[in-house]
Amino acid sequence: MTQTVNSELISVGTELLLGEITDTNSVFLARFLRDYGINVLYMTSVGDNRARIAQTVRMAMARSEYRDHVRRAGADN
Repeated sequence: MTQTVNSELISVGTELLLGEITDTNSVFLARFLRDYGINVLYMTSVGDNRARIAQTVRMAMARSEYRDHVRRAGADN
């Protein structure tokens, strides 16, 4: 029997919320994961605020049946 793998993407950056940049990373990752049979159930953006980031990660972990996670960071200079 094939097991369905689900995922959630969290993008961090106030610039995303202000519309200063477009979150192309999440779109790329969602397509990449889809190509490998991994469903993306949620895509969330959160600003550069430690408390909100922690809350967002806690919510994602509560929705997850697994406790593993992958972090990816990107920055424009």
